[in-house]
Amino acid sequence: MTIEFCGEYRIPARRQQVWDAINDPAVLQACIAGCSRMEKISDTEMVVTMVATIGPFLATFKGDVVQSNISAPTGYALTARAHGGGVGFGKIEAQVALAEDQDGTVLKFSATAEIGGKLASVGNWLVQIAAQKTADDFFAAFNRHLSATRVKQV
Repeated sequence: MTIEFCGEYRIPARRQQVWDAINDPAVLQACIAGCSRMEKISDTEMVVTMVATIGPFLATFKGDVVQSNISAPTGYALTARAHGGGVGFGKIEAQVALAEDQDGTVLKFSATAEIGGKLASVGNWLVQIAAQKTADDFFAAFNRHLSATRVKQV
């Protein structure tokens, strides 16, 4: 099963600060619900472990994230692959772009996800909703993190 999703988020921080944070494994781990491990293994690769619920399935996913076409601090492409044991697997390819906007940054992304195994049985619309909710929750947490960081720096 293949789904597509995208988003645009205004982040109340300068582009370089957003770039630094979105490439920091500790920040990513803190902002991704259910993430218990996000570890950088090279300049362009990270490994991740997280628990996610999709429809009736709750699973621990282990995988890797690889960045490519990096153009700091304006964007990159990423490919993420994860396996959830008997529940299934997923692969996401995404484009991320950062643009300055007055006192903040606009982050835009577009992604295509391929889902297989039992996960594919829940239906496109349910996977689509879960993917969009995960993205929205991440960026809400990311915004809170950067707002807290800005307050500390003042």
